[in-house]
Amino acid sequence: MVNPLEDALWQLAEPIRGTRFAAILRNARTAEPDPSLPHPDPSTARWELSYDPAIQRSFAANTAVAVETHTPLVDTDWNRWNQTALRAMARIAAKCWAGVDHDLRMVFLDEDNFQPIWNGTNIYNLRSDGPGPWLRFEDLDQPAVSSALTAVYTAARETPAFKKARAASERLLRSESLRLTFARLARQGHDQLNQVLQESQIGQAHERGLSVLRELYAGTPVEDIVQEFRRYNKLVQQIIWTILGLAEVVPEPIVIRDVTGTVRCTFDDGGAPFVRLTSTDFGAWVFRLTHPIQVAVGLPLDGLYNLVGFTMAFASGAANDFSLVPLSWAAGQWPPTNRLESHEGTDA
Repeated sequence: MVNPLEDALWQLAEPIRGTRFAAILRNARTAEPDPSLPHPDPSTARWELSYDPAIQRSFAANTAVAVETHTPLVDTDWNRWNQTALRAMARIAAKCWAGVDHDLRMVFLDEDNFQPIWNGTNIYNLRSDGPGPWLRFEDLDQPAVSSALTAVYTAARETPAFKKARAASERLLRSESLRLTFARLARQGHDQLNQVLQESQIGQAHERGLSVLRELYAGTPVEDIVQEFRRYNKLVQQIIWTILGLAEVVPEPIVIRDVTGTVRCTFDDGGAPFVRLTSTDFGAWVFRLTHPIQVAVGLPLDGLYNLVGFTMAFASGAANDFSLVPLSWAAGQWPPTNRLESHEGTDA
């Protein structure tokens, strides 16, 4: 592994996969789930295949059914289980945020403020941590799991992204005028976002919501502060995606040890890197978007990634084309070397 956070998350895989929590997530993905474990209602099963990551997709599926059938949201056993699971994940997220003022990190606007079905892959309300023994849930408090999670929190708080978010928090706490601006914009933004989500169709609401986020802080005295909060918020989201993915992936966490052709790194409009490579290691049926993938092919780009896209070709043996987002980018530890280049893989 390239850095301590990636290593800590990977070391969490074995203990968390032995929990009842992980067994329930894996059971929820089967065509005929074990009825003795919490599982999706058949009415939402087809929708659950359309959203990622775990927990988030269940809330989105329930919302989608309500929108499609013009009926109120249904409070099922599966929804209640996911509500408690979200509280557990929010507790983990809060421990990653520890050291950044609670009220400040709660109030700023980001994509995780978009409600389920409107917000894509961001876990809704992940910053909604409250006091309580939320990790005493489905074996998440087992000693081996607790120890591994503590290593994750510690490593997250050692990243450049965390240190910048903490410095931004301290800057706000030192300035009453900045805090007032921060609070005013937050109230304004929440009002605008709520209005957009109430008045727009699903696709349109997402785009209009993104417009609110882009414009809200632009050119204000707190723009750079919010940028640091958002960068670290993205890392915390990726940490939770990784934990959920490690828990639920079937049959086991994914490691790419062999690539064919050229490994390339490109960047989106926001500067986020995408590593693109082809491997023959796996069949595509094991993947879900946002699942963690360890790249271990002996290149400078080795590390832990979230899967954001893949295709499969059968022309000359099963080959998967992957688009991956490095965990180290949101952590502020990208690029892994001073000079990014394309590297040739081994010809199959």
